[in-house]
Amino acid sequence: MLNIQEIIEISKQKGIKLSYLNTLINGYRGKLTDVKNGKSTLTNDELLIIEKALSINEQKNKPSSFEDSLTDEEFNLVMEYRKLTQEEKNFVRKSVSAQSDK
Repeated sequence: MLNIQEIIEISKQKGIKLSYLNTLINGYRGKLTDVKNGKSTLTNDELLIIEKALSINEQKNKPSSFEDSLTDEEFNLVMEYRKLTQEEKNFVRKSVSAQSDK
């Protein structure tokens, strides 16, 4: 996983603003600056979102992780699923299972 200095460096190289990355991770305004200054931290899920946005593994022929093998749409669905409560996840599983049984 990347550290904050690498995130800042790569985002500068690619012309991606930190405010955009903050929006992707649903972070408050200035969260990445706070991380840089040691006032906050990033979760693994937030790091995965940022890495995906920065296309860290795009040069590799073979996916290095499950998330890297997903399309953007699939990745976004997984990230939204992870935000659900356990009850909501159970409902989704039952709905998907019912659809696949048809």
